[in-house]
Amino acid sequence: MAGQSDYRLNFWWSEWNEETEPEDGLYISDDGGTSYTKVLDLNGASYTDLQFYQFNMSLDSINTVHGLNFSATYIIRWQQYDNYYFAGGNDGFLVDDISVYSNTSCVPASSNISVSACDDYIVPSGSNTYSVAGTYIDVIDNVAGL
Repeated sequence: MAGQSDYRLNFWWSEWNEETEPEDGLYISDDGGTSYTKVLDLNGASYTDLQFYQFNMSLDSINTVHGLNFSATYIIRWQQYDNYYFAGGNDGFLVDDISVYSNTSCVPASSNISVSACDDYIVPSGSNTYSVAGTYIDVIDNVAGL
């Protein structure tokens, strides 16, 4: 991620009988874990038990607000403190479907293809068939439809 921008973090979060502790939250390190900055409080007592909530946030904005930078050792960490034993299995955080993605990960590209054909030629997108020599433009979508 070093030198990059326009990253987002998306995840689903739920709590289960969680008491609120000051240590609970989302933390980021831009120095490989030497130090962490708390960027989001996850106050378990403010949410409904076992109901998932979606968080979708700009990591660029978080970095700006907290003086962080994207680096090769950028770490995102969820932290939950508890004074209750886990043996009962009914206390803590649940985090699911985590993704970090860039809105600029699909940059349109162009290329020239030279083709020689003796008969009709169907362009790669399948949108046109040509039977006369010439220069033609064809648009081929990538897997994201761009």
